[in-house]
Amino acid sequence: MTLARFFDTIGPMLLGPADAETTAVALLGEPSALLTERLALYRRFCDLHRHGTLEGVFAETHGAVVVTVSEARWDKLLAVYFEAHVPTDWELNGNGMRFPEFLARSEDVADLPRWIAELADLEWLEWQTHVSPDVPSDLSKVGPRRLGSTVALRVYQHALLEWLDADTEERPSAPRECSEAALGGAPVLFWRDGALRMHRETPAAETLVVLQAVELGRPTEALADALGLDAARVRAAESELRTCGVVIGGT
Repeated sequence: MTLARFFDTIGPMLLGPADAETTAVALLGEPSALLTERLALYRRFCDLHRHGTLEGVFAETHGAVVVTVSEARWDKLLAVYFEAHVPTDWELNGNGMRFPEFLARSEDVADLPRWIAELADLEWLEWQTHVSPDVPSDLSKVGPRRLGSTVALRVYQHALLEWLDADTEERPSAPRECSEAALGGAPVLFWRDGALRMHRETPAAETLVVLQAVELGRPTEALADALGLDAARVRAAESELRTCGVVIGGT
């Protein structure tokens, strides 16, 4: 058997779809019980690694699926996800990159509430914000006014932070919908500060104006006036955003 054929044969077992017995027969024709047992153990290790990867990054999503449906439903989700998105990233956590999209779009998740896909997206951004590589320009005040490299803004249809930050014993079964809010949902701002701490919070209106002004390259006060916001409060918001590393440069 060539090395290429060996990997073609054992690959489906390592990735989940094929069982150890079928794989052992395909490899040796009449395998020993000991070989089959060892292959099954190795398959189990790979399965545990896949579960551990997603359950580490998407801990709250995992819990929500278990409470809303069952642990067995979570196991099935992971099996279908990894069959559709074969792990290829040497950084194991990176293989969860498409999990939020999978939860939002796959036909296999029709029985899950919509907010679970949003929760997965939030948790993915938390992890991305935490592990994103350092960018030297983030430490420099020189250059045009700009946002830090880890800054991200999402608008969700559910009040996820309110739900996540609630006391566990008082947390409702699902976050409330907030699609009728001014932005069409609940905004969440993510960033990492100079001490490498990840932050995510609900931004105030003044903060959103500053972010928009920076992105558009417009004077902050002019945009605040156009939107009918107090200029002094917007200036204070920009000063705070500079202190925490969200806004950089332009001074």
